[in-house]
Amino acid sequence: MTKKFIYAGGSWAKLSYDTPQGDPDTATNLLELWGLTDVAINTSRRGSNFNEQLAYISEYDSSLPVVYISCETLNILDGQQYIVPGVDVWRLRQDINLRNMQALAQLDNPVAVIGAHTDITDCGVTVIDSSWQNFLCRTAGLPEQYNLGADVLHRHLHQIDFRVVNDEMIDCIHDQFAVWHELEKQKLMCWCHPTTLGNQLYAAHIEDKVKEFLNV
Repeated sequence: MTKKFIYAGGSWAKLSYDTPQGDPDTATNLLELWGLTDVAINTSRRGSNFNEQLAYISEYDSSLPVVYISCETLNILDGQQYIVPGVDVWRLRQDINLRNMQALAQLDNPVAVIGAHTDITDCGVTVIDSSWQNFLCRTAGLPEQYNLGADVLHRHLHQIDFRVVNDEMIDCIHDQFAVWHELEKQKLMCWCHPTTLGNQLYAAHIEDKVKEFLNV
């Protein structure tokens, strides 16, 4: 069947998680729930990051539209590379995010993005929805906030054995983990990923916008 678009992203794009490790045999994903599996080139990978996905996208026909489900911005780095004295982590993250969005905007492909593992900001391309996580928060009756992949930041702090204490990072991780814990109670997330239910509800929420962008 003729492929009509590229579906890109990391674990949030690849599969739903009803256990912490996920089960590909029973999982679903947005692509499947939209009924578009047969017409998509699926570059999504578990644990993938922005740089990997950009490279995959670049391998294919530049006339094909792209739907990118966001990876955590800092997942392209290791903790040793940026959690050092004198580095403003949030400014660095903002700069990388801006560079990532510019890279998408410079592709010849039409591009639309969906905020997933991290919310989408400072974007020069079509935004289908800026925050899957805030959709889940609204569904659960929780207040909205800026969301990011706090599990990645937590892993990076462990990589440096917490030798550099960044109180702002620790507070951010704590707050995001607290939100995920509340979403787990309502079976919308399992640890740091949306469950099958979280995928089903969100897929329905944005399906019309996605299909309008793709003209399918």
